[in-house]
Amino acid sequence: MPPSAPHHSFLHPYRIRVDNFTTPKDPSFSTPALYLLSHTHSDHITGLDAKSFGSRIICSNDAKHMLLNYEPASDRIAFDNGEKSEKIRPYSHLKIETPSRGPVNIFSRDLLRTLALNTPTEIQLSDDVTVIITLIDANHCPGAVMFLVEGPEGNFLHTGDLRAESSFVDSLKRSPWLQKYIPPSLSYSDSASCGTDNEKPLRTLDGIYLDTACLLSHHDILSKEEACAGLVQLMSFFPPLTRFFINSWTWGYEDMLKAVGRAFNSKIHVDRYKYSIYTGISDPSLHSVLTRNSTSTRFHACERWNRCDQVEHGTYGVVYVNPVTLSRSKWDLYFEKTLTSLQSGELVTNLLCPLSRHSTLPELRAFVKLFKPNLVVPNFLNPQLGNFDWACMPRMFADCLTDGGEEAIRNDMRMAGVQIDDLDYVSPRDDVESLEVGVEIDNVVGEGAEDLAKQWTD
Repeated sequence: MPPSAPHHSFLHPYRIRVDNFTTPKDPSFSTPALYLLSHTHSDHITGLDAKSFGSRIICSNDAKHMLLNYEPASDRIAFDNGEKSEKIRPYSHLKIETPSRGPVNIFSRDLLRTLALNTPTEIQLSDDVTVIITLIDANHCPGAVMFLVEGPEGNFLHTGDLRAESSFVDSLKRSPWLQKYIPPSLSYSDSASCGTDNEKPLRTLDGIYLDTACLLSHHDILSKEEACAGLVQLMSFFPPLTRFFINSWTWGYEDMLKAVGRAFNSKIHVDRYKYSIYTGISDPSLHSVLTRNSTSTRFHACERWNRCDQVEHGTYGVVYVNPVTLSRSKWDLYFEKTLTSLQSGELVTNLLCPLSRHSTLPELRAFVKLFKPNLVVPNFLNPQLGNFDWACMPRMFADCLTDGGEEAIRNDMRMAGVQIDDLDYVSPRDDVESLEVGVEIDNVVGEGAEDLAKQWTD
């Protein structure tokens, strides 16, 4: 979890820490028995660049590839421009291999243990505690996973960062590893049936550690498929030789690239770094739309601060595509206005794509309600709100939890030292801007793109 997560990012009651690799200045902090890495966005890998870090980490195969081959933007641009002779990879020390030739006593290690998705694996935390960990796709970005942790001290689902759109939630209902935690719509349970809870086919999750990045937004947002379909429809109204720069500025916007590539049956030009990362992960559909040849296509998603000469800054006629979080109602208005402009021959140089990588409150509630757990814990708290976002959660999720779940959240807050009696419920409002929206606006490119994004974002 990001550093703003409660409980020092531990998955209580286990000594498992998620997405936080720093050591806090807190005398009560105890060394984790195990670290979990849900994905490789920068706010989830804090502390991993320290050469002194030496603990074991569990992650997906794709996340390991992305982390070990990560290059900071300024360094990779300098390398591509011939200003540096070597690639800078700040996390390469997490895996050190002994050369195939040379002294056998050279130090080697690999702190990143990968697990295949949907494969329950026993992990020993101590001499007397063993848990079963299952990685499940989180629908957030390449390599992103949820962790199902089952053991003698309880069964928990940690979502990492999550996009719980309806099609994704429907797919979870068919997961053989999660079905036992999903109550049926009709139940005729016999309370006198024999066996312990762990022997019965239906169990209750003790808690869900939930992605709460967009908790205070109650807008209905488009699915990824709907967002990409709307984008390519608008793109189709431009002249056939129009060049587009698709601003996939961080991991998680790959659906745009695949949708554009398939809709126009064309390759997408990407830079050396993106190509090396994308061709090393398990997404053959993404591989099929990529090219390093900048002159072979009019669609580009290369390094935004070091673009190729086809779409470099100041190039006339380039249309910039920027992903932002828009409510469905705002998108409908934007789509109709933009479509009218295109059909009337007006000059349009910027397009928005309403592709969201996180879930707003309606999707989060549907996700939690699917499982009806005993407790829900935030993975992210906005440091500017002083725990008011956490204080919203008991009433937000009361009907999504088992009986007593509302009070369980309050007790969890008290355990974390939050003076909950001094906090009042805050209802989600139309004028609450999530940190995610602010970050998206900060990263748009194209003249006039920032004003356009601010005009339409919620």
